[in-house]
Formats: sequence, structure tokens, C-alpha cells
Amino acid sequence: MELEPDRFMLTCAILSVQRNLRILGVFSRLARTEGKTMYLRHIPRVAGHIRRAVDHPELADLRAPVIQLLDHWAAPA
Repeated sequence: MELEPDRFMLTCAILSVQRNLRILGVFSRLARTEGKTMYLRHIPRVAGHIRRAVDHPELADLRAPVIQLLDHWAAPA
């Protein structure tokens, strides 16, 4: 089976978005429900991973809503 580089990069980008959105949710839950606020310092780095992943050309339709969600979520309350 031949590895197609473009398909591999797309798959990595999709998995990165999914994985890092899940991590944001876990960090948020741990801070809110268990008082483990030390995880909050990692959120900007994880959000950066998501922003880079949605820069993949094939994820163009997903980019705007994900960035909007990250911007809204990161806005001060």
C-alpha cells in the first residue's frame, strides 16, 4: 500500500483538530469542576495547535467556525 503524502497530511490535520478540541474541553472541565486551574496555562498552546491544523487547505470550510469558537471561548468573561 502506497502512502499518499497529501492524504496523510489531511488526516493528521483532522485528527489534530479533533484531539486538541477534546483536550480544551478536558482542561476546561478540570479547572471548573475540580479546581485544577493549572491546566489553564496550557490552553493557548493547545489553541495554537488547532489554529495551525485548520490552516490545511482542505479544512477551509471548517476554519472560520473553529477560529470563531476559539476567539469567543478565549474572550474575557
